[in-house]
Amino acid sequence: MDDLPELDAGTLLLTVNNRLARALRQAHDARQRAAGLTVRDSPHIFSWNAWLRGLYDELVDRGLCDRALLDPHQESLLWEDIIRHAQREDPLLDVAAAARSARQAWQLLHDWRLPLSVLADRHDEEAAQLHAWGRRLREILQRNRWLSAAELPGEAEQALAHEAAPPLPRRLLLAGFDQFTPMQLALHERLRERGCQVETWRPRPLDAMIRRLPCRDAEAECQAAACWARTRLEQDPNARLAIISPALSVHRDRLARWLGRLLDPAGQLPGHTPHPRFDISLGRPLADWPVVAHLLLALRLCRRGELPLHEIGQLLCSPFLGGMPEEADARAALDRVLRESGRPRLDRHRLLGEARRRAPGDPAACPRLIERLEAVQAVLGELPPQDSPNAWAGHLLRLIEAWGWPGPPQLLDSAEYQQAQRLRQAVSEFSHLARVRTHMNLEQALERFARLCRDTDYQPQGRTGGVQVLGVLEAADLRFDGLWLLGLDDATWPPAPAPNPLLPADLQRAHDMPHSSAARELRFARELTGRLLGGAPEIWISHAETEDDKRLTPSPLIAAIDAQEPDFALTDPLYEAARHGHSVPLPPPGHLPPAAPPRGGTALLDDQSACPFRALARHRLGAEALPEPSFAPPPWLSGQMLHRLLERIWGKLGDSQALAEQPAEVLRNRLRALAEETVTELGRDRPDLFEGPLKTLEVERLTERALEWLDHERRRPAPFRVVSREVRETLELAGLPLRVRADRIDALDDGRRIVIDYKTGRGTRLPDWEAERLPEPQVPLYAVHHPPLAGAVLAHIHPDGEQTRFLGLCAEADLLPGASGRAKNVHVPDDWEQTLQDWRERLEGLAREVLEGRAEIAPRDADACRHCDLGGFCRIGHPGGEASE
Repeated sequence: MDDLPELDAGTLLLTVNNRLARALRQAHDARQRAAGLTVRDSPHIFSWNAWLRGLYDELVDRGLCDRALLDPHQESLLWEDIIRHAQREDPLLDVAAAARSARQAWQLLHDWRLPLSVLADRHDEEAAQLHAWGRRLREILQRNRWLSAAELPGEAEQALAHEAAPPLPRRLLLAGFDQFTPMQLALHERLRERGCQVETWRPRPLDAMIRRLPCRDAEAECQAAACWARTRLEQDPNARLAIISPALSVHRDRLARWLGRLLDPAGQLPGHTPHPRFDISLGRPLADWPVVAHLLLALRLCRRGELPLHEIGQLLCSPFLGGMPEEADARAALDRVLRESGRPRLDRHRLLGEARRRAPGDPAACPRLIERLEAVQAVLGELPPQDSPNAWAGHLLRLIEAWGWPGPPQLLDSAEYQQAQRLRQAVSEFSHLARVRTHMNLEQALERFARLCRDTDYQPQGRTGGVQVLGVLEAADLRFDGLWLLGLDDATWPPAPAPNPLLPADLQRAHDMPHSSAARELRFARELTGRLLGGAPEIWISHAETEDDKRLTPSPLIAAIDAQEPDFALTDPLYEAARHGHSVPLPPPGHLPPAAPPRGGTALLDDQSACPFRALARHRLGAEALPEPSFAPPPWLSGQMLHRLLERIWGKLGDSQALAEQPAEVLRNRLRALAEETVTELGRDRPDLFEGPLKTLEVERLTERALEWLDHERRRPAPFRVVSREVRETLELAGLPLRVRADRIDALDDGRRIVIDYKTGRGTRLPDWEAERLPEPQVPLYAVHHPPLAGAVLAHIHPDGEQTRFLGLCAEADLLPGASGRAKNVHVPDDWEQTLQDWRERLEGLAREVLEGRAEIAPRDADACRHCDLGGFCRIGHPGGEASE
């Protein structure tokens, strides 16, 4: 900034924000270095708020102010307590949101020097609420001699009239302000009365080449801006560039991703530390940063109640809790064990109990985790029911230590270390809440601390890059070598009005308050756009043409600027390197290295039939998706219960004659008793689903489904007896050992067998057992190993009972219902023995594939991929993948 005025010892320069103050200090230092000055005085350049805070400290030191200034967290808590007490009968009110709006309204009233009484005669409910809350706040502040941030300028203005006021600068320069509030103007006037010369200063606008670039959508916009920045930095590594957005919170993550890919591609690779060449001004809530987020999750587990299982999994796999490096694999195994239990939520007591159940040598044994959980339990057991925030800060530090957070310091990178340090600072800030709240319990303390972290914006300090990513307000009056204005579509710029919801809208419009009307937003956007367009000699303006299904047009403030093609390449080096780089072709399908036959049963053959790679991944490599917990009985467990109930009832009945002779009510009672035993046994690990009324419902459901199926079995034309129920056996198929268990095998009077496999889902259909690669081969497998055979069928026990039926094949039409008549659910092949022989040959072919190590990615059909969870492993359908659906 060549036109920066001379700043002698008697000049004070105040800026609208910290960023502009920092930029002006740097410009001043650069000018003095260029002048050859080796000894330089520090310029008096501060942001408005920093100067006010320093002035407050001086007034306190001189005895001109006896009120304690509240920090933002103290103010928020005070507002929330006032609103919560006033709205006890309105539990639906979002107290935190109401407090934010009330604080903003309180600030506006003081900035515009409006008394609270302007709300007294208003008839709208919101104004009446704010008036009541404000009166209560004012009483508390005055009684305790506290000072809110909104009152500070007024307090300073009055104190400066005192003869003991601190000395003032000879000249005050004000930079970067779009509009002065009435309170600021009054303070300016007070300074003039004290002999201070008050002036405004704005840097001279630069002559610029301005170009407009329409983009397909916001993603394309961010890519274009990042490509421009990469090109300009390649041309001049010392270039000062800016990407500016009026909706930075919307574009932040996209911009960070694209700038990282294009400016620091190596940092995006696994195992490489990022070295960003860009700086994003907009921070994120402290609670969202990984080191802090994991601790807050651990502290949530210290409260009463349960956490969702996926959050328990995040906690177990967190690298920031004690003992993780030594137990990483074991904790991941414990996470899987917990998921397999099916419970969707856990509390800390059950988590500790599950961890203690793992014996030494168990893959999921986590002794260090147990130590941490026990240490946390010990601290919690010593905590008082109530304590002050100052004392709770000490208790929080004890809990943090008990969790072993943030893990070994040597394993933290710079950003993670800074996050940990900022969290400890947040604990100190939490202790200051003791000024406005004398006591709270554990639940309140942990929730309030989490709120403080959510309300604290944070950005780790790092090497300042060549690209600054800024919002429009903080970028105004800064100067760059190149500037990109992003997101200037008609829906974003000018912004829509957003008046404060608690202040009357007409009052805000009458006083021209921020965001009060469309006219004000248009005027504001026009003035700000003009200032931004003088910020660099090269300026690009971009806007999206679509957002989801909505068409967008350029903002009317920039629509007249000619659209031009970019003079830089819109490429992604990571993608280009992957596309054109060296590739290693897969070997032709063939044998894997010799290995012991994989363990498995019918699922091994089923997977080999569906896709050889699936069989390899699941049965040799152990790759499978983690189970999903459920608040309802999972289908597999419901099916298992029905299997067990039918196994037990046939153990009592034995044959079709006993079933036919069983009175309906007697059968129902027997089934109900067996269902009670079954639910008690299999539901033992899920008392949340199978206790009390829920257990009664499940017993009745099982009883009714079993009755419906047994009624269907009564209609079987051929007498039978059940000779095998859920019997485990080991079969050998072409040299491949298989552990199997047939649901049921019946014997007819002539000694022939019928193999039955229960299916309890809704979508059961007859598999295509004539296909070359047998789908669902378990029934054909049982069939060829239990001669002489008369039938091989699925017993479809539909949940609604409407489609309960047999599905399959049998040797003769008079053996099973559905083999004759109109239904034809059971087919009679023309050559039964040939069918069995074909099955054996195809099954042996699958077994030989397994033994030979056939593992190519070759799905049988689209359904094989549709119901597979290994797509991310085999990469089928991805660019460069072996196949696509």
